[in-house]
Amino acid sequence: MPTTQGVILAAGKSSRFSPFSEMHKSSFHICGRPIIFWTLDSLAAAGITEALIIINPEETTFKQELHSYKHDTLQIKIGFQPVAQGMADALLSVREQLADNFIVVNAAQVKAEAATRQLIENPSPLVLLAQPTDQPTLFGIVTVENGLATHIWEKPQQRVNEPLRVVGMYKLSKQFIEFLSEQQPSEYMLEEGLDTFVGQNQVPVLIYAEQLSSLKYAWHLLDIKNDILSQAQPFISATATIHPTALIDDDVIIEYGAVVGAFAIVSEGSYVGKNAVVGQHCIVRKQSVIEAHAEVQRQAEISNTLFMAGATIHSGFIGDSVVGKEVKIGAGFITANKRFDRQPVEVMITDAKVSSGKQALGVLIGSGTTIGIQVGTMPGTLIMSATVVQPGIIIKGKVE
Repeated sequence: MPTTQGVILAAGKSSRFSPFSEMHKSSFHICGRPIIFWTLDSLAAAGITEALIIINPEETTFKQELHSYKHDTLQIKIGFQPVAQGMADALLSVREQLADNFIVVNAAQVKAEAATRQLIENPSPLVLLAQPTDQPTLFGIVTVENGLATHIWEKPQQRVNEPLRVVGMYKLSKQFIEFLSEQQPSEYMLEEGLDTFVGQNQVPVLIYAEQLSSLKYAWHLLDIKNDILSQAQPFISATATIHPTALIDDDVIIEYGAVVGAFAIVSEGSYVGKNAVVGQHCIVRKQSVIEAHAEVQRQAEISNTLFMAGATIHSGFIGDSVVGKEVKIGAGFITANKRFDRQPVEVMITDAKVSSGKQALGVLIGSGTTIGIQVGTMPGTLIMSATVVQPGIIIKGKVE
């Protein structure tokens, strides 16, 4: 029988996702919906008819939100991983709910349709998906000979020639799950189990041409944003209030009850959510997302930025940034988003700097933060949730 079950891993939390570690990454809203909803849409489009979503049992709000997802051909089921102990443990936690063959998908694979089809159509009971990467130390890496996997290892520190990263999508079988249950538990049990399995069995690897975004760090939300917007249909609600002098591109989305003020500009595929405000002389451009009830109030420019629900800025410039829910930003706020030497911007995660791989990255602001007037941030600044930033300063690094 063809594979029609998709298994979505959505139980873990990660300190790497600072300053938004308090939530599961896929519950983050982009364009008015949780990221995982966009992933479910893509699975349904590929022919998946049952989605088994693995979550932490304590995530009651997330569970309720998942049950609100509706699709004519896709049935939602919930499985639980009581303690976040890696992908292998997640699968073993729901082993009784698994079909004979199933597709495993990370919850943020919002462009999974074509890849899922390829996995379904491959006759092998176990198939890996891989892509070239220039950052092998961030991913699981697979070596391939004659189309078959020969070795898999997690985040190699040594040099790898023409590295292929294992994309967070697999076709697996109950046979492999039984094999996995006999392995030694570890943080990277899935990768280690796959490595052992490919040494004993022929496991094909599909080299997938189209780039699939990863969601390990908060700045990856900007890539997910662009993936979602690239699939969205332009739309301007009849209930939106748009001043006659505002300039609105044809490729934008403006939702129910939004307000766009005099001489404002909304352009380049941007999104303005329900009851959001883009005030007088403001500019929203370069696929920016202004979520529901957020306000860009006066003479502010937002570029390639996620501006989350209920956030406000009086005036200034925010570029290549993620601004959390209910963040309040005073007048004259400016983000610097590029280094003088134009090298990739680094971000302080835990106690170490991590390269974002991006030449343009502004600020990551956790939810509930308040920022005074005339504040500036250097590239890659991370501000944790519920922080109070005093007026008139320039900040860099990590602020708590």
